[in-house]
Amino acid sequence: MNKHIAVYWDFENIHLSLGHQQLGADVIKAARFQKQSRLTDIPAIMQWVDSLGEVRINRAYANWSFLSTYSNDLQNHCIDLIQLFQRGSHAKNGADIRMAVDVMDDLTHHDIDVVVIIGGDSDYIAVAQKVRAQGRTIIGLGVQDTTNLYWVRACHQFLYYHELFDPSGCKPPLLMPSVTESTETNTASASYDDQDIIKMNYHLHDLEERYRRTLKDQQVRLVHPQLLAQSIRQSWHIFDQNPMLESFDDFRQRLRERMHNHMDCTETDLVKIKAILFKSHFFSIDANQAGVRRDPELSSPDKAIERVQTILIRRIAMETRAPLNLTVLQMIIPDGHLITEKHVQNMMAIMHHSTA
Repeated sequence: MNKHIAVYWDFENIHLSLGHQQLGADVIKAARFQKQSRLTDIPAIMQWVDSLGEVRINRAYANWSFLSTYSNDLQNHCIDLIQLFQRGSHAKNGADIRMAVDVMDDLTHHDIDVVVIIGGDSDYIAVAQKVRAQGRTIIGLGVQDTTNLYWVRACHQFLYYHELFDPSGCKPPLLMPSVTESTETNTASASYDDQDIIKMNYHLHDLEERYRRTLKDQQVRLVHPQLLAQSIRQSWHIFDQNPMLESFDDFRQRLRERMHNHMDCTETDLVKIKAILFKSHFFSIDANQAGVRRDPELSSPDKAIERVQTILIRRIAMETRAPLNLTVLQMIIPDGHLITEKHVQNMMAIMHHSTA
């Protein structure tokens, strides 16, 4: 049976998120009230949406004054444009509020099975809760670097924008089968209702809090995993340009300058990041030579991230008697989406071998 789909685009959210990722925060912020470049691949998103079922409602919310470069794609896909002018000193357009009202009204008056929200804001969480309460499916799509993790968990399914494309950059994949939908084939498959999913989400949330507390007890305070991954790469480049720094304060100042475009990076985050790098042996200190340098055994930024991943997982494993949960690890460690069960097993084997 073909599902009836309602799609809601927080268009400025997805556009600005991609701009932040591709152009940098300063560039996209400075040009926000000018004619915008075409960054969002609407045809790719719509190909994915069409794979979900029959689109009954397709609305996009934005101040369209500066987004005329998207006009052909918007018209070709029959997207209903909702004009929202910016209000207040922070130029908020209230798209999330208007969207929430429209979603609830549409669920009442139309035959909708699945609600798709395109955007990464935490304000959609309340919408997801209401959609679930109506017995419908909520699916989200957003940019990984700027998408709120609790919004991701509020959805039955979530797709990051980059996952629309295969390595060649041109083919959107079909959505994975929903855990709320039982299979129609004869193969054995578990069927979950909303209560099962809520219980699983609570379980994952509890495990996440437990892992974070475990690290905090060891004086390791986490930051957002994507922020941590980006800071590790920037730290690597700092030492590429300056093989020896005067002090850790010098390092933190240089990292601050490199991370100033990342709006979510605070002074507290910089302190946490430096501490994580220190505990992961990113730095090398020579008693016979003043200053701080990068560990010469690290051969690339990816190897540096891999070392941080290993240290964090080992620290959790040392205090956790139950088997580690891969899903939760992927949510809290840098570049966690690259970690597999095999990686975790290899790390654990190395740890046991080194302590034997």
